[in-house]
Amino acid sequence: MMFLLTRDWAVGATASGISLCVPAGTQIDGSNPQWRGTPLPSVMPLSAQALDAAALTAMTNWYGPMGLTNWFVAKGF
Repeated sequence: MMFLLTRDWAVGATASGISLCVPAGTQIDGSNPQWRGTPLPSVMPLSAQALDAAALTAMTNWYGPMGLTNWFVAKGF
């Protein structure tokens, strides 16, 4: 389940209290979301592009089918 961030993602403060912003263009494995060893929230932002069918299903579960027109969806899905 892979995602591509199309915009910077301001995740907020981590457990260590450090503010975190994941840059656009970063690919994230949704089954174990982390960036540079820092765990990320399990729900990707709306600006994330689903790169496979499992990621698209996850986006549908998180945001509902009506939001599909607002998502960045890879060709073929």
